[in-house]
Amino acid sequence: MTEYRQWLQDIDTKLFQLSHQLLSDTLLIVTSTQAIDPSFGRLTREYVPLFCFINDQNTGRALGIRRTLADVSATVEMNFHRQVASKGHSFLVELTSR
Repeated sequence: MTEYRQWLQDIDTKLFQLSHQLLSDTLLIVTSTQAIDPSFGRLTREYVPLFCFINDQNTGRALGIRRTLADVSATVEMNFHRQVASKGHSFLVELTSR
């Protein structure tokens, strides 16, 4: 478990450093198609990490459990002002609402 905690701290530090290099209107989305459940020590696809960052937002908020990874593609499409064609639901409004 200590190894897992150290890995998360390292990732957190790198994301913090990256956040200071982004333009003010940049949307950063970090996710995965699988995750390791530390209690089992094996890969799982039931719940995967989702971290989103917009530089001009000062507060974080929980996005809840998303139903599908297609929500990420819908968010990217909406961010670039494209008609949302994916089957997911964009969470861009949740990220940008104050």
